[in-house]
Amino acid sequence: MFLRRAFVEGRRPAPRFFACPFRLLHAPTLPTLKERTTAFRPLDSHTPSHVVQATQDARPSGLQGAIDRFYEAVTARHEHGSIDHLQLDDIFKARKVSSRTASDIAESYQEKFCQCIVLLAQNRSLESDKVLDNAVKIVSRVFPNQEDDYAERIATRLIGMRDTQATFRWLTALQRTQLECVTYGKTRKAWHALLELAAELRDVRAIHNILSHMRSIRIWLTRETSTLIFQAMFDQRARPNSPNDPYLPPPFSTIKRLIDALHVLRVPYDENSLRSLVDGYTRGGQPYLADEAEDLYVSTMATKGRIDPNHINKVLAHIASRQSRISTTQAYRRFKATGFRPSVATLLAVLSSSTHISDLTHWQNELRVRATPAVIEQLIERRAQSSAPVLELYAYAKDQHFPLTAPMLYSALRSLLTSAGLQKPTERAIDAALDLYRDFIAYCNGSGQAREPVSENEVSTEGPSVQATHPNAATYQLLLRALTTSHNMAKYLPVAVSVIGDMSHFGIGLDYQTTASILMLLMGVSPSPEEAFRMYTIIGRPPPNSTRPVLNQEGYATILHTFCTLPTWPDGIPSATLYFEILADMRKYGVYIGPKVYTIILAQLGKLATAAYASHDTARREVIAKTITRIHNYLTVNPQLTPDTALYNQLMDAYQRTGHFIEACRIWQLLYASSQFNNASVSIILDACAFARAYDMAVRVYDMLKEAGWPLNVKNWNTYVECLCRLGRLDEAMKVVCLEMVGRKDGVEPDKESVRILLKFAVKANQEAEVRSRIKRFLPKLYASIPAIIQGSL
Repeated sequence: MFLRRAFVEGRRPAPRFFACPFRLLHAPTLPTLKERTTAFRPLDSHTPSHVVQATQDARPSGLQGAIDRFYEAVTARHEHGSIDHLQLDDIFKARKVSSRTASDIAESYQEKFCQCIVLLAQNRSLESDKVLDNAVKIVSRVFPNQEDDYAERIATRLIGMRDTQATFRWLTALQRTQLECVTYGKTRKAWHALLELAAELRDVRAIHNILSHMRSIRIWLTRETSTLIFQAMFDQRARPNSPNDPYLPPPFSTIKRLIDALHVLRVPYDENSLRSLVDGYTRGGQPYLADEAEDLYVSTMATKGRIDPNHINKVLAHIASRQSRISTTQAYRRFKATGFRPSVATLLAVLSSSTHISDLTHWQNELRVRATPAVIEQLIERRAQSSAPVLELYAYAKDQHFPLTAPMLYSALRSLLTSAGLQKPTERAIDAALDLYRDFIAYCNGSGQAREPVSENEVSTEGPSVQATHPNAATYQLLLRALTTSHNMAKYLPVAVSVIGDMSHFGIGLDYQTTASILMLLMGVSPSPEEAFRMYTIIGRPPPNSTRPVLNQEGYATILHTFCTLPTWPDGIPSATLYFEILADMRKYGVYIGPKVYTIILAQLGKLATAAYASHDTARREVIAKTITRIHNYLTVNPQLTPDTALYNQLMDAYQRTGHFIEACRIWQLLYASSQFNNASVSIILDACAFARAYDMAVRVYDMLKEAGWPLNVKNWNTYVECLCRLGRLDEAMKVVCLEMVGRKDGVEPDKESVRILLKFAVKANQEAEVRSRIKRFLPKLYASIPAIIQGSL
């Protein structure tokens, strides 16, 4: 017997969790076996006779005495590993002759009787099962009309001890009894409590056995049963949670075995169970396992009509992205067995991130769903994103007579024209792209029809997409950029013009920014200004039947700047006539004409005039001056335009650069009289005085500003100093720098630029020593920086 007990106890599994279930944290604790046997030790043959006699005299008689003797027998035999041949007749007899009710029995004896049943349930011997069956009858005799309450009390005690096997044996004994008064073992409540314990212990085998037994006794497994299991499995309150033993969700292998068991036992699919499963892994910081568990549960537990097809497609997409094609096929077939009907959305889901034509063929045959243009578009887009060959799939779609769509063409052209990265596409790539484009145009003009892209809401349907008969705007933008940036413009400029004609024929318009960018490129590569203007008339003007502008104000400004700076202008001078024609289009199409559009051409003419002055090209300066005068006249007679200060400044600067000092002075007088001038106006007129050698006018301007109290900035002072130096008034310039600019209330002081200007002209006048001496005397701080100024500027 000792060897047998050692063997049995040695193979018993050790409890894996020692935390009490949350619902039983405050349940009363049971005394240990040693404490129980010490408090109620049975008498044996070695006990002295006087002790035996005293003990027997002290023992209660009747029902309570029978409970005492029953307890002694159970505890004695429980210690030896088996319980057999228990005599229960004395309890039955004592109950028959006793007039006490259950409430008359002392609480200590009720607890003692409860401990007897617990010990019987915990014993694993076959004999104890028979005694346990008889114990159920004892309960019915000892506690009439309270049988279920006492049975539940014992079950709760066993659950609090976290002993699933003992609880199972007790509930099974209650269920086996033929007594109609004992019904607790046949209720769903009792077995759900045991299931909750098994789930907290994460004992899948126990859960399987409990569910199987519930089915055998016709306690139907409901969705609430499934929800209870998963909620208990992920219940953090019933798990250890400390820095040394933090809470962790159950291993995925445990959940997989549980789901397989639920599927075998035909537990119904339940959304609440799925939610508990996903939320449990998410709260546990394992969202990737949440996705896998969701896929496994849905694909395993799916039943007809219970799952939304969109949810099934989502699960199939997850499975396809993480597992093999075989696993995805098996999951789909399980869904199909539940009545699921695949669609185009299903085809997209199972393809996942695949770009292989073989996968597309396999899934079309498996699902018996033919791919739509939307499917081909997505596959092409995936290939493009992964830098995989796109033309192969485009050719496959064409060979299989799929309707070609504009997005398909765009993806194919993009793979050809952007494969070199930041480098310009080769002529071979451009030629291949043009072949695809022309073939697509022929397809659109023939029996086939191109399709526009479908929205996300249309992907799940199998109906036709919105049809079109031309490429989209993105395709033309891509193609024109490639043509206009090619090294062989003589070859591709006529092609670009032809493509633009196709755009006009199909009525395709681009956005303002794209139109301006393409037009700027075409004008820049045109062989002549006239050809560049023709590019503008083709792209920059709307179709004859439309008055909507194709360029906004910023777009026109960009085109005008490009037009003025074309390298093909004779002598570099832009045509004011063509320039004004573009301005007339702006007025015609309702685009605001601000002063900025005039400053563009005036700034360019001013730069050209400066270059002509440096090269002593007087004739060219006169041509530029006439163009400026024409623009000035246009500004004067245009009643819709009110020139601002920036425009007047640009016009004054352009006049002074061409040597028309009188016209520059007239504009200054206009600005001064209307108080529209600013610091930039002051610098321009003083600079004009310097180059026109108009000392009196420079002094007059200075006195006017001084009298009006206009605050000159450092740049104005330096311009005035340079004007005096250019006019040979170096002493007066030194007086301005060393005296008038020092100690001013407005905070303006001489800077390194002031010293540089003085030294520059002092060297030319052979007065460097004198200038240095005065700077050292009046500007000692700036004097220390003279070597750096000379080294950097002189």
